[in-house]
Amino acid sequence: MVALHVPDRAMRQRLIARWLLESGHDPIQVLVNWLADRDVSSVRELAGILTRLTAMADVQGTSLTLDIARRELEGAASAPAAAPARRVEPRDRDGFFMDTEKVMWEWPDLSGRVIEELR
Repeated sequence: MVALHVPDRAMRQRLIARWLLESGHDPIQVLVNWLADRDVSSVRELAGILTRLTAMADVQGTSLTLDIARRELEGAASAPAAAPARRVEPRDRDGFFMDTEKVMWEWPDLSGRVIEELR
């Protein structure tokens, strides 16, 4: 067994700079320092944060900056996203199917349509 410890600040700085270079983003020292100062419980959590930030920068078509990182990480923490409420119409409820799936209990007679299309 091996005890895994929380990475210290110097290790987080090296990992962040390396991952940013590997993902094609410039490791700006201010950004690296700001990200290294964040409390993380594992290297895996740090990797998840960097993946999220690099994806956001790629979607926006810009390089990763401190402003983008702050908006993404601090903006999400201050306003948690609420799960959308699922609405089920009373007419859709029956004793067996309790979701909004539509079930066809009777198939329409297609014979008249087939004959018309063959003419």
